[in-house]
Amino acid sequence: MKILITGFAPFGGEAVNPSWEAVSRLPEQFQTSKGEAAVLSKHQMPVSYNRCGQNIEDFIRRELPD
Repeated sequence: MKILITGFAPFGGEAVNPSWEAVSRLPEQFQTSKGEAAVLSKHQMPVSYNRCGQNIEDFIRRELPD
């Protein structure tokens, strides 16, 4: 199973964005409570309304998460 998870890039002059910091610390793989292997497909999103939609669509097409 492939799971898509996103966080946002830093913005407003900040060096980090806590949402991306949390996502980046998640494991690459884990086992679900049902014993299924799961892979996290992580992606950092731009903090831009105009770019975010296309960005996530491209990522979904490329990674094909479940």
